[in-house]
Amino acid sequence: MVIVRVQGGLGNQMFQYGFAKYQELSNEEVYLDITDYQTHIHHYGFELEKVFSNLTYKTIDGERLNKVRANPNMLLNRMLNKVLNIQIVRGSEFREQPAVSVSKRYTYNKDIYFNGFWANNEYVDAVKDTLKKDFTFKYILEGRNRELMDFLQGKISVGVHVRRGDYLQEKELRDVCDPDYYRKAFEIFMKRDVKTVFIIFSDDIPWVRKNFHFSKNMVFVDWNSGGEKSHVDMQMMSLCNHNIIANSTFSWWGAWLNANKDKCVVAPRYWRNNSKNESLIYPKNWMLL
Repeated sequence: MVIVRVQGGLGNQMFQYGFAKYQELSNEEVYLDITDYQTHIHHYGFELEKVFSNLTYKTIDGERLNKVRANPNMLLNRMLNKVLNIQIVRGSEFREQPAVSVSKRYTYNKDIYFNGFWANNEYVDAVKDTLKKDFTFKYILEGRNRELMDFLQGKISVGVHVRRGDYLQEKELRDVCDPDYYRKAFEIFMKRDVKTVFIIFSDDIPWVRKNFHFSKNMVFVDWNSGGEKSHVDMQMMSLCNHNIIANSTFSWWGAWLNANKDKCVVAPRYWRNNSKNESLIYPKNWMLL
């Protein structure tokens, strides 16, 4: 039996779901552990089921699971390994080396619990057809979102994500995507077509309005953020022609779900301030700045 812990916001949940699908390639019993959301509020809770319509998964809970999952003590982990026949695999958020080789598909002879974020494009790419089907948005765009998409018909559009909010308190994450990063990214598209329309998505639109003067053709989407409809921003990003993402799994998925075969995705070369190597999170054809 394979158990994958689900934690964090929507973008992280999607990577963990994708990792579970990767495990299903060689294991029949794969479960999601979503018990985090029964006791803690992460962003907007367990969002996968709210947002997507074609998901297929099994969940697991129980007293034994909670005891194993909650204890970080590695000595106890080894004891649990022997007594309960459960192996715990921990993965850092954006590993520069994969925790589980994608060149091998493991069938485990004991129960195994994966506690990590698994934000690695190789896992995603291995099950991309499944994920494209599973991550079908439930709801049709309405109101101002529909009006904006209609307005963009026949125009070249770039979905731009600016992540601030909780990142301002995270030394490793803040200012990775500073205004200079966005200026350079805007220039890439404006050199192609000066009439390009930039659609701005952010959890801090007032700050972006004040600091972004890179183009006269900007639309600030300020009507979805900060509530149950925030996931609509991801859906809207996926419908733009191209994307400029932040160091955020939310906009990563917005760009990945973009079905435009000719899309150009611009991303920050390093996901964190202390990174020395490019993250394994990126598809090979994305442009890194």
